[in-house]
Amino acid sequence: MRKLNILALALTLAWAQVQAQGTVPSSFQATGYNGFISHRHTMKPVGPVRELRRDPLTADQQRIADQAAQLAQNHSLLSVVLVEKGKIIYEHYNEPARADRWFYSWSMSKSLTAYTLGTALCTGKIDSLDTPAGQLSPELRGTVYGEARVKDLLMMSSGARDAPYNGEHRDSAWMQIVQQVETGQEYLQANGDRAQGFFGATKSGATFSYKNTDTLALESIVESRGGFLRQFEENIWNKIGAERGASWVLDRNKRAVAHAGFTANTRDWARLAMWSIDQLKGNDACMREYMQEATRSQISNYTNTGRSFKSYGYQTFIGNFGPGDSYWWIGHGGQRVGIDPKTERIIVVSSWREDYMDQIYNLFGAWQRN
Repeated sequence: MRKLNILALALTLAWAQVQAQGTVPSSFQATGYNGFISHRHTMKPVGPVRELRRDPLTADQQRIADQAAQLAQNHSLLSVVLVEKGKIIYEHYNEPARADRWFYSWSMSKSLTAYTLGTALCTGKIDSLDTPAGQLSPELRGTVYGEARVKDLLMMSSGARDAPYNGEHRDSAWMQIVQQVETGQEYLQANGDRAQGFFGATKSGATFSYKNTDTLALESIVESRGGFLRQFEENIWNKIGAERGASWVLDRNKRAVAHAGFTANTRDWARLAMWSIDQLKGNDACMREYMQEATRSQISNYTNTGRSFKSYGYQTFIGNFGPGDSYWWIGHGGQRVGIDPKTERIIVVSSWREDYMDQIYNLFGAWQRN
């Protein structure tokens, strides 16, 4: 009991820093909160490791690597890796980060949740993205999330009232869930009423409004249709060729904290990005179509959340920093994965603050123009 109290205090102090300063303690972020959050579902690497080559760089690649090195040296960056068609262009770690350590994703987990739902759709467990979510998950009935289509939840347009605290309806919500005081579904049920605007009730599917409960509703659907953790592990994790393990933080009901709970090391984040490109170009017509929709503009973003991104796909931000669109997995404190599927260029960043993210986007745009 004493150990649990100490861990709870450590998490509470860390969260106080996040709320007060908008930063993530670097020692927490660089260990994926390992040792501080013991209730997690851990996954091991499966099958042969997918190679990340280290071939000699071209002149253009060396210029991008040099720019990345300047960012790594001058900012609050913990780790960064640039990969092009399976080849590492640049990789760097700042203490206390290391290549073998997990990094906490925060809201990058949302994108993985959307892709897990895609695998459920393409294995026949969900009939259509136009189905009202309450028909797929009994937990969502009687809430605005249950009235929304699955697609509305994917686009962060459930119609639920706004969540003003970085996607939370109250600033302590994430802490309450990871400390297992409250379950994700209890939190969702407590915030399941429809937004009311100047012209009346907000319609589902009409407006982008970033909120963690939309992601929790997606987890509820997948959980009701074969299990979320099982389908993520079998359909995604086991197929990326990971070199190390990974984990999802669990709530009190041993359900994944789907909106902000996944951890993996930097190279395996790159492999997850490579998996997403594989789906976009693969032979599975259903997953190819789903991922094409997920990674292109579905709804405009007029909010301050992800303000560098003017549109949103399925739990995925859409960027236009270079000559072509890219898609991005975004997490609090400077966690970023940016992907250009045409050139198969990927940037993975872990950080403990995000006041230099515009420079990350500029670097990626310059790389796209090479």
